[in-house]
Amino acid sequence: MKQNSEYVPCEIDNILKNISDESVLQVIRLSIASNDLMSNHKAITHFPENENGYFFYNSISILREVAKLVTEMSGSKIVNLFTERTQSSFSILKKHLLPFDDGSLSKSALKPIRDVNFHYKFPKSSTDSTVRSLLKEIKGIDKLAVGVKPTKEDLLSIRYTYADWFRNEYINSHLSTELVSLISGIAVEIVAFLDSLQVDIMEGSRE
Repeated sequence: MKQNSEYVPCEIDNILKNISDESVLQVIRLSIASNDLMSNHKAITHFPENENGYFFYNSISILREVAKLVTEMSGSKIVNLFTERTQSSFSILKKHLLPFDDGSLSKSALKPIRDVNFHYKFPKSSTDSTVRSLLKEIKGIDKLAVGVKPTKEDLLSIRYTYADWFRNEYINSHLSTELVSLISGIAVEIVAFLDSLQVDIMEGSRE
């Protein structure tokens, strides 16, 4: 069933006219990320619990890509537009997203989750104990779980539930309750930063 958008179409003044091409693209990329984060949040409630993991993992993957965008923005002209409020929000994102060393959030959690959810790429079993353990478990059972639509006979009639299980188990091994709370807070901060940046541009300033 087709659903109508909960957003009412309208227009705003073009805040992008007087900033550089590089800055315009950065704002657009950040806006896409914000839109996708909100879409994922809404989609989670539309699917059963055993099928909605993708949308949360997708949001985590987006954070990894935003981390690279934050790095890029840090050395670009757009920082000249930041008010104190926007700079404070940006500093929070840098604090959590920019370190890329082995123990950092980006390297230890966001990247492996992004690799699986965006690129369908797992580490080799020879180098990752979690993958090795999961492969041993899934190869040791006699039947694989699937979901079937009993009234359908087409290419969309089967859901390979065993693959959902494998992905979920691998990704969840990188998460904890505290980490999920932190990641959720960062996602909210991304939206807050974008909103604040758009106000800065609207109120003013040329680069």
